[in-house]
Amino acid sequence: MLRPIRLQFLLRTVVFVALACAFCAPAFAQSSGIGVGAQFGEPIGINAKWWQKSNTAIVGGLAWSVVDDGATNLYADYVWHRFGLFDVNRGRLPLYLGVGSRVQFQSQTHFGLRTVVGLNYLFGNSPTDVFLEFAPVWDVAPDLDVTLQASLGVRYFIR
Repeated sequence: MLRPIRLQFLLRTVVFVALACAFCAPAFAQSSGIGVGAQFGEPIGINAKWWQKSNTAIVGGLAWSVVDDGATNLYADYVWHRFGLFDVNRGRLPLYLGVGSRVQFQSQTHFGLRTVVGLNYLFGNSPTDVFLEFAPVWDVAPDLDVTLQASLGVRYFIR
């Protein structure tokens, strides 16, 4: 369970990011630039995406575990998008796959490798996107373990 102080910090941060994005200069399309937003699920927190090319990006987050007593998670993934697999009337819906790492801070610090698969809906003329992802985490220290993270999130793209 999230501690009240962490939950308040998370809510304040999400509100701050949303307000900051609302007053930013004109936004890029969501397949370029940097997107900042929130993710909900396991873990819950702040998420960012930085497009490298038209089909690759670096995604990272600072989040808190709902399952592991509010343990802090810091992660980064390199993701590849596959466009054209799903036909949608508006916007685009690529499948993405990626690899990365995660550090989880609790009574012991855990280091793990992440593999991620997800769907990312890119709205037509809006600077926002929505994503759903699943990420098995393969902990390598202090013990070998496998956990599954799953999140639903939204990001707003800024310059």
